[in-house]
Amino acid sequence: MQRSWQEALSLYGALTVGLCALLLGPTWFAAHYVPGIARDAGVWSTGQLASNAKVGGACRTKISLLPFTTCRFDVAFDAQDGARMHTESEALLFGGLNFDTQAIVKFDAQEPQRVAVSWTAELISVRWLTLAGLCALFVLLGASIVWAGLRSVGEYRMYRRLAGKPQPIRVRITERHFRSGANYSMQYVFEGDVIGGDGLVRRVTGRQHMKVLSGKRGVPPQKWTYEEPLFTQADRSEALALTDAQGRVLLVKQSLKPFCLSDAEKMALQTAGASANQ
Repeated sequence: MQRSWQEALSLYGALTVGLCALLLGPTWFAAHYVPGIARDAGVWSTGQLASNAKVGGACRTKISLLPFTTCRFDVAFDAQDGARMHTESEALLFGGLNFDTQAIVKFDAQEPQRVAVSWTAELISVRWLTLAGLCALFVLLGASIVWAGLRSVGEYRMYRRLAGKPQPIRVRITERHFRSGANYSMQYVFEGDVIGGDGLVRRVTGRQHMKVLSGKRGVPPQKWTYEEPLFTQADRSEALALTDAQGRVLLVKQSLKPFCLSDAEKMALQTAGASANQ
């Protein structure tokens, strides 16, 4: 049993996205925003008050589902030598800003281009927490995607072991749950009886996630189409599963599209399925 190239591409693509979110996401945000926060804190603490300062700009949310906003300001003020200075200031915040107060600008006497605006400079602690929260969000998202990918790899390896010498059993579907998270899935909880190598019958239980096959925008994920087990009863109360002497059990999916089976494996599964349904 070997994974099809489409399934392999999808899996390794997901793992790549997960690793990028886990590693590159926090690294990029830290590299982009940490220097600005540190600079504003220093300038606001030791800088000189700017005269005739004018500040214009806005705060925008790049990701509509998240309350993180990026504020960019165009700052103009008179430097010590009377020259009119124009520069920019940027900050990442949780939520918005109160623009009702008059903006105060301070600048670094040694480098007048380094400025701090009171609207964001007085929220240094909030900006640190915002950056930490955003990095944590990317770590959580990346870890969830990587975990789902590794779980898929583990399931695939177990399928290979069980399909080599299939021992089919009928299992009872006891529960069915919709699962949300980084990846939507439908979870099936099942139980069945397995005859061990010693001839004794043992009760085995398990739970298995079935992936999304199709879904439409605007339709609740609970109503999307998910992969399903190969049911052996019209009321979907029982399904076909594969097991081994160690008691490991996996439901047989209705669609074997994620896998490419050899002729011998296909014949073994068909024979096993026919025997289990007798």
